[in-house]
Amino acid sequence: MHASRILTALLAGLVSFSALAAEQYDYSRIIQGSNMVFVPFVGSNYGPVYYTQYAQQTTPMGISGDLRRMTVNLRPTAHLPTSAVYNSFISANSISDTRVVPVPANGSCQPTQELKDLVSSMPAQFKPTILTGGYPNICAVNIYFWPHQEQAVRDLIAARPVIIMQASIPMCDPNGPALNVSAINQELIAQGVLQTNSAGDVYGNYWNLVFEATRLALLNPSLFVSADPKVGWEVYMKLFQVDSSTGIATMPAASQGPAYMCTPAPLNISYGVPVVP
Repeated sequence: MHASRILTALLAGLVSFSALAAEQYDYSRIIQGSNMVFVPFVGSNYGPVYYTQYAQQTTPMGISGDLRRMTVNLRPTAHLPTSAVYNSFISANSISDTRVVPVPANGSCQPTQELKDLVSSMPAQFKPTILTGGYPNICAVNIYFWPHQEQAVRDLIAARPVIIMQASIPMCDPNGPALNVSAINQELIAQGVLQTNSAGDVYGNYWNLVFEATRLALLNPSLFVSADPKVGWEVYMKLFQVDSSTGIATMPAASQGPAYMCTPAPLNISYGVPVVP
């Protein structure tokens, strides 16, 4: 890629600078166990718990005119009435759960073809319908059927999935590489872009810093670890606190250690997906 194009790409990151800093996960502190994955926010023990194992849970049958109705919830096994692993996981790790449901934002649910075939005689408005999940249920399917089909529907639910769920949650590899922040600072200090105060903080004019850090990423991309220097550049720039009244960017001494780099490693979860021979 031509140098000017790389410069443009790096500078474009400034547009989303404040948004990137607004809510950050600390993937280096991910906790996994009992089919659960906890991802904390930076500097806290608060964050979402994701689940990798699910089970179908049926609500009591209802009556709608001549039809019968059941709802099947897709629920994490950690939240089944017979399980205590969720509470144990939370307590043992001293964490707080934000209680997110990853579908539909990061995936989808749909009725299985076998279920649709079983109740194919239903009028159009009574075909199997997917319902949005209410934590901890990831989603649900509403099933209408004729009274004489009740046992067949119950047998299918007991024997096989009636929901297909697939989700891919954006995450980072907990063992991703670290950015050598001190090495970058030393280069920029040597150039006169940054200075050091008595507290060990480094500081300098924000716009000079933007330009010179960008140029450094172009000329010495290995300092920014990633194959795409824009990634390392963004991580580095987010370590600065900018005073809008003076235009001075300051990196506290406490932020000058190795900085975690995100290597994309999505958490893929599924239920009822047909196995391809």
